[in-house]
Amino acid sequence: MLDRRRGVKRLPLAVALAVSGCAGHLDADDYDPDAPAVAPPPVAVVPTQAHAPTPAPSPEPTTTKSTPEAASTCIADVVADAQSAWASEAEHPDDARATIEAELSDGLGDLDGDGRPEIVVVNEPMCGVTGNCPMRMYLSADGCSALALDTFAAYVWPAQTRSHGARTIESWAKDGCAGMAGGWASHRFDGNRYVVAQTVSCGCPDGEAFGWPKETARAPQCPG
Repeated sequence: MLDRRRGVKRLPLAVALAVSGCAGHLDADDYDPDAPAVAPPPVAVVPTQAHAPTPAPSPEPTTTKSTPEAASTCIADVVADAQSAWASEAEHPDDARATIEAELSDGLGDLDGDGRPEIVVVNEPMCGVTGNCPMRMYLSADGCSALALDTFAAYVWPAQTRSHGARTIESWAKDGCAGMAGGWASHRFDGNRYVVAQTVSCGCPDGEAFGWPKETARAPQCPG
């Protein structure tokens, strides 16, 4: 369309605005009511690319710690274990089960350093006339009780030395002479069980009158 007044070709309003970039005031002289309406140029729609959801991070692999409670060697009931062992050795199995004394070994204390006292099971009906009794000592081993010592003695107590992380045990088995004669033994832990490391035989002091051999020198491990 030509503007007779200016001799220039007039652009439709919408296009003029788009070209000039003006979106504000419009001069009345520039407005042509006879100009056909021009549709705005189509807006190109760019499809967005669908992104796959970010997978959640895989959890760190977990490892199951092997606990002593899960080990096949753990003994859940130490008294029942001792009863079964002694019944198989006794002439009259029912007598071996008659009276079992299980006690926390306060005298032994914590031998293996796990913060728990060990357990000693004593079979009183099978004690001898000298006072020696069958004893089975179970290491607590972080809650996984295991048999560590099977002996026949009157007393057991801990020594100051250690072997494989556990304190050494000493024992005394009476053999008459009012408890003065008998056998002393040292039991050292080998990583699995207590084994006899040293023994000392003790006679009866001044017992020659009763048929005991004369002692030339009494070992320091012997009582008296």
